[in-house]
Amino acid sequence: FFVVTMGNQNSSQASNPPPSSAEQVPEDASGIFLSPEFQNKIMVDFQSKVLKEEWEKYQKYLLAKDSERRLGDLQVIEKVKADMAAFQQKNNAIQQQLDRRMESLQASFSDVSHELEWDAKRLIQQYGTGDGPGPQPQCTAERSGLTKCLQSKGPLQCDVMLKSMQQCVEKTVVAS
Repeated sequence: FFVVTMGNQNSSQASNPPPSSAEQVPEDASGIFLSPEFQNKIMVDFQSKVLKEEWEKYQKYLLAKDSERRLGDLQVIEKVKADMAAFQQKNNAIQQQLDRRMESLQASFSDVSHELEWDAKRLIQQYGTGDGPGPQPQCTAERSGLTKCLQSKGPLQCDVMLKSMQQCVEKTVVAS
């Protein structure tokens, strides 16, 4: 409850409790007297107002935090999208480069394959395969004899066979 006593410094403090709503206030009494019901209403209104203000402050705080979080989430999403787009561009460039390199290697392989095939056909025509018509390998008997001699006797005892092989090779090279 609320009591205000008015007076100067020489005044004495009132020792009587404030009158209730049922009591009559004397006319010569000074001060403001409030009924207990009115005092309770003021107290409840004040507490309600304070609680309401605190609740509104808390709601504003929660809304601000939620907005910050959502903004942060949107920024993260945008960053991830930008990073993903950059990665896809880089990946596409690398894939194109690999595709070009693969095509180049396939073309080179095809070229070398055709060259080898052509060279093999030319060599078969020139030297034969040894199992059919066409030129037969030269100096096979001398080669065979030299090989057997080297395996059984050693290089110093095969001088005759070595000279025979050398003559055959020279004759074949000059004839070609």
